[in-house]
Amino acid sequence: MSARSLSRCALVCFLSTVFLLGGCQALQTGSQSTGTTPSSEQQHPSAKKTEQKPDAPKCDPRVITRTEVVYKPVEIGNKLVIGAVEQASFENLGLTMEARIDTGATTSSLGAADIRLFERDGRQWVSFRLNGEQKDKDSLVVERQMVRNVMIKRHGKESQQRPVVKLKVRIGKIEQMAEFTLTDRSQFEFPVLVGRNILTDMAIVDVSHEYLVSKKKIADGKQP
Repeated sequence: MSARSLSRCALVCFLSTVFLLGGCQALQTGSQSTGTTPSSEQQHPSAKKTEQKPDAPKCDPRVITRTEVVYKPVEIGNKLVIGAVEQASFENLGLTMEARIDTGATTSSLGAADIRLFERDGRQWVSFRLNGEQKDKDSLVVERQMVRNVMIKRHGKESQQRPVVKLKVRIGKIEQMAEFTLTDRSQFEFPVLVGRNILTDMAIVDVSHEYLVSKKKIADGKQP
């Protein structure tokens, strides 16, 4: 090979090398310019949108109202309208007790315990303790002159003889001295039974209502 041919080959090799080196640098520069932006430059924390939570629903305070029905005493033909249950006040004894109003009973009845008959000044008397009273030294023992004895017929049971006494009682505006038979009523819901001897010509009973002329007592004895 001649010297001219060698020189031409050397020149071609040199130019090829220069061209290849320049292309590599161009590729590196392009890759750097199109690379991923550092995380610190992607989005500044201050540029983030603040998430706003929806406001909690506002609840209006719940208002509870109670309606108390107060009945005004009513009279029909000068007779007081009373309920199936009323408060019976025995003012001479300082007691007020719940009473069942029963138009089917001839004589009223009072729950009593420790009933004892005795004689005083030639007359028959009776002592008793009211149902519900505790038997202790402070227990209320009532003594009354006995009016008579009555024989009470009981369904499916033997007839029972009961002493009768007179007591002053008030139900609403009805106030009178009335007869009561004495008997153990501890098994009954109400300690007092008001019968026709008090109701006749004085009251009309509305069995669909209770406490029309009095207020019901709550458990602790206070009026509601």
